[in-house]
Amino acid sequence: MDFAKLPYAFPSEPPLSKLNSVRSRVAYLSGIKPKFYDCCPNSCCCYTGAHKTLFECPYCNEPQFRQDGNARKKFTYIPLIPCLVAFTGNHPLSKKMKYQGHEHEHKPGATKDVFNGEHYHKLRNKHVELNGKTYPHRYFEDPHDLALGLSTDGFAPFKK
Repeated sequence: MDFAKLPYAFPSEPPLSKLNSVRSRVAYLSGIKPKFYDCCPNSCCCYTGAHKTLFECPYCNEPQFRQDGNARKKFTYIPLIPCLVAFTGNHPLSKKMKYQGHEHEHKPGATKDVFNGEHYHKLRNKHVELNGKTYPHRYFEDPHDLALGLSTDGFAPFKK
């Protein structure tokens, strides 16, 4: 449904704010501020880092800008840390996020989720190492630990 048609579907007094006002309010309340980056219209690259000063895609040679000087395509990046902070601030959601590995009953030979994995069990018995330093605690030792996964297979934010 188009935002402009909402007042007709759900009349209210006072009337709904304009879309930009609503977006601004949501951004303020959530504390999450997306970052926008110019990117190739074919999703080949993002014009940041080594590509920041380019005016055309180094892979497909498509121009970055329209004739009016605006980028042809933008990538919206939503920072992870403010999202995690918001998740933990929401009590019902934080209960769902609570680490389940400590309560999981492992049955050898049966795989139900990540807690049955061999790699997970190896990490649970290993001390955390970072930049050549070994710390006294183990991976996933604290029930508040979060494990994040990332899959980049076929990653292209705008291609279908």
